[in-house]
Amino acid sequence: MWLLLEYDRHKLDQALEMCQQAGIMCEGILREDQLASVDLAQVDLLLVGDRWKEQTVAQLREGGLSAPVVLIADSTEDEVHALATDLGCVDIVSYPLSVTYLRSWALTPSSEAIQAVDTAGDRNTHSPMEELLRSKPRRSLKRNDWGSRSQSLSASSGDMAALRGRILLLYGLRGGIGKTTMTTLLAHHLTMRMCSVAVIELDPKGNLQERLQIQSAITVDEWAKMPSAMDERMVRQALVKPRAAGFSFLPRGEHTRDVEAATVRRILIHMASYFDIVLVDASTDDELESTRIAREMAHRVLYIMTPEWNSFRSFVQGYEQMRRQKGEEAVAVIVNRFKRSAEHQKALRLLEEAKIPQLIRVPEDRTLWMQAAKGQPLSGGREVKRAMAQIPRLLSLDPVRTAAGHKRRWFQ
Repeated sequence: MWLLLEYDRHKLDQALEMCQQAGIMCEGILREDQLASVDLAQVDLLLVGDRWKEQTVAQLREGGLSAPVVLIADSTEDEVHALATDLGCVDIVSYPLSVTYLRSWALTPSSEAIQAVDTAGDRNTHSPMEELLRSKPRRSLKRNDWGSRSQSLSASSGDMAALRGRILLLYGLRGGIGKTTMTTLLAHHLTMRMCSVAVIELDPKGNLQERLQIQSAITVDEWAKMPSAMDERMVRQALVKPRAAGFSFLPRGEHTRDVEAATVRRILIHMASYFDIVLVDASTDDELESTRIAREMAHRVLYIMTPEWNSFRSFVQGYEQMRRQKGEEAVAVIVNRFKRSAEHQKALRLLEEAKIPQLIRVPEDRTLWMQAAKGQPLSGGREVKRAMAQIPRLLSLDPVRTAAGHKRRWFQ
């Protein structure tokens, strides 16, 4: 049984109707005096409206509630994340509730189900999602571990510099500028420098999964079904490694154009907690929530452009907007597919006259096309490798030792 705490009658009725459509039995509570008749030991999931007090949820836990808590809020701003942390929530959603989201929780195994599967051994087969969920640490199901389960929520509203890894956003104003190719190139180059790299594809129109010729059961969409607190083993187990490549990859979903802000925040926090570098291949559409959150949380931005004269002005305007948002030192410009033609030379001179402090030229390279055709990791020729070697230096990605938890952290 699920329990829903909501003061608003209209929202309560709407949420109960969605639960009914999802085939879930849920009891709605409008007033605190109604909680006395609830058997807390039978509650599998607690949904809490953002107007309920932290004290009420704490009293429920003292009374025997051991179920996960999900906060339902009208927005996902930083104050909402702070509230979720205080309540010990494992996730944040907004009205109207999605049937798909509700069913994902209904499919999550309980602690008793996990124990039954473990005692049964490997006689039954499970999907990759079920295998991942059943292998989560049992201590995360205890009442006294709610603080650690909500740690990822507080990290998104706290100091991003506390994370182990750096989040790099590869961004451009339009498609066809080589953003996906640049993501693969940079991932390969950073792994050669002994960095642990995770690549996240948030672009609905991206084709990185097809280029890498891989199949993955866990996608960006599926990550919404994951627990909010995941250890390094669980995170790495959910990702895939392309053939003959050293980086880990989380592909986009097949049927979703955009991703909820809470899911994007959770993905980036998870990856930056356990990888040195997190590369985000985001959409060029600024109206998408996933692009907005990726721009907000990125430590550094690689602004990719091509030196065609007819689109040069729009590229420069887009760079100015990104520079004002992230700061001049946080944005590096990559002029991709640079040729020694008069048109490209003219565009490059104007960029140099604009005194852009961080500018990298990546030449047109036939080696990339040959490597892609043969299914080899993209590394490029000599000039491309030389350009890739400049990026960590310009972005100040230098490893330093830390005293706690990790051998090194990649600072800004």
